Amino acid sequence: MHSILFSVLAAFFFGWLVFKFYNTKKRIDTTSQSDWVRLFFWSLLTHPILDCFTPYGTQLFAPFSNYRVAFNNIAVVDPLYTVPFLVCIIVLMFF
Repeated sequence: MHSILFSVLAAFFFGWLVFKFYNTKKRIDTTSQSDWVRLFFWSLLTHPILDCFTPYGTQLFAPFSNYRVAFNNIAVVDPLYTVPFLVCIIVLMFF
């Protein structure tokens, strides 16, 4: 699920699915299917890219290759990365 191929295929599926459920009653024509596809694509793609910076890495090119991309820049639980990110997420929840 951390591959680039999954990010592309799942973005189309989840974008279509959420659009069908969201685009009803008062919300008709407030968003487009392409908006949902882009949202899911970027969220599904950026997560594996962030995982590449851990020592474990991730298989970005699965199912075509078993090569693990690992830059080993950030620990899995790194407070210098996690705390500012968590603070930003909490602040953004109120906007």
